[in-house]
Amino acid sequence: MNQPDTFVEFKLLDIPPTKVRSSKYETPILTLTKGVAAIDLFPIQKLNEILIPKSGIMLSLRFPFEQPFGCVIHGDDINGITKKNIIDGIRKAYRQMYRHSRDLPSKQISNNTSIELIAYPLKNLIIESVIYYPEKDTIKARIEGLEKVITGQNFPF
Repeated sequence: MNQPDTFVEFKLLDIPPTKVRSSKYETPILTLTKGVAAIDLFPIQKLNEILIPKSGIMLSLRFPFEQPFGCVIHGDDINGITKKNIIDGIRKAYRQMYRHSRDLPSKQISNNTSIELIAYPLKNLIIESVIYYPEKDTIKARIEGLEKVITGQNFPF
């Protein structure tokens, strides 16, 4: 007997690529002038735009760890969660993840996780995209290491 396909509704949120370890709200834009390429940083537009009309939402992160990490992002606005709330929530969660892994005794961190922390320091992580799953009240952030982005794989700008 054939099982019906399951469809999971999701929405790609309007959050441009930005650095995880930063207090600035900037996104890189590639410009091409007379055959010369340059990457400039521009302010992220509409930071106070409400993207999710809820007071709180679950955030699920994984990269670069083997196990997922979850936390709740709360909105500052009574009407919902803004673009700025989501960026700040992702940044805060990654600081917590790295701080927690740094404080663990080395025997509790797998070899793969240790390698990933060395290969992808917090300063080199980029929020590439954010996906919202309304049925699960969850958002997932796609994060990449700057080295992977610069070498042309998944070039976000």
